[in-house]
Amino acid sequence: MIDLEKFKHGYEDLQAAIAGLDAAAIQFKPAAEAWSIHEIIVHLADAEVQCYVRWRTFVADNPAIVMNFDERAWTESLHYNDIDLEDALAILKLVRSMNYKFLKTLSNEEWQKTGTHSVRGVLTLETLMQGYAEHIDRHIAQINRNLQAFRQTRSV
Repeated sequence: MIDLEKFKHGYEDLQAAIAGLDAAAIQFKPAAEAWSIHEIIVHLADAEVQCYVRWRTFVADNPAIVMNFDERAWTESLHYNDIDLEDALAILKLVRSMNYKFLKTLSNEEWQKTGTHSVRGVLTLETLMQGYAEHIDRHIAQINRNLQAFRQTRSV
């Protein structure tokens, strides 16, 4: 079963993880191919919007078909570094709240509706959500690794 209350608080957990960080820490990349904290946050906003559409598609459309997005391509092609961080955080906060409220309304039958994901194939809404429920948590761990690497470069 999905812990929707934990899901609800993902934004607050993210805010706690980035509280007090300066621009140098937010823009730091531990490796050339790695994401900065800034890029992680913009990715989280885009992914939340993707889920907003995907979950509603699963409930409303028949057949429900949702597309994957290439997160690496989006980061580069959509110029994530140029996107205002406060705007991305505002989008994430709003859409996470709307997603939580929507998911809380679903019946057991709606959680079991199926759809086709362009990469993962046929699955239920519940299975699709399980893959995303701890998305922010996984990226908070990534942020913490970035911060550890950033602090190591400062102590040398």
